[in-house]
Amino acid sequence: MIIESAPTNSTSPTKAPMYLFGYGSLMNRTSAENVLKRPLLSNDLIPALLHGFQRCWRAKEELFFEFLGRKAQGVFLDLREIPHARVNGALIQVTPEELTRLKLREKNYQCIDVSLAITELPPRGRVYTFRCRPEHWLREGETDAFIPARYMQMVRSGFQEVGPAFLRLYEETTEPSQLPVLNGSYRFVDPIQALHV
Repeated sequence: MIIESAPTNSTSPTKAPMYLFGYGSLMNRTSAENVLKRPLLSNDLIPALLHGFQRCWRAKEELFFEFLGRKAQGVFLDLREIPHARVNGALIQVTPEELTRLKLREKNYQCIDVSLAITELPPRGRVYTFRCRPEHWLREGETDAFIPARYMQMVRSGFQEVGPAFLRLYEETTEPSQLPVLNGSYRFVDPIQALHV
């Protein structure tokens, strides 16, 4: 499998349509609409499988948790490269400008080309997804880190919208986590990132 970094020049012309593979919060139509700044229909999210990866809880971001009244590490979904594994998600067609906005939102993630690992790729399309940079992984033994309950619910509702079987596949292809789940509102500390969430 060849996995390449996405082109850094988002304004360069391309003939092939571009797609985002969402496997977490971007599976949720409302969340995707917020960053893309346009409405999406349910059929704008094309169910797909990404091969060679497992979904895991290890991407950390600095958040302000209302429940705690202070900053702490929020932990989000990421992709771990594992041969013969697979992850379900959705393809959303995007423009170069929208991909640029996604990079601002996903600032601790690297945008990578996974076209060769997608089974439901439309003709001539290129598919990009986001994978957390190693320097932002949650390390074993780190404390004061929580999975935001609202994020977890947002992800599950996105998969549930496709159907119960798709939600079950999400559960089966996501590595379990022993991290505490924290209720209540939260916000990203980085102001640019918060603007695009």
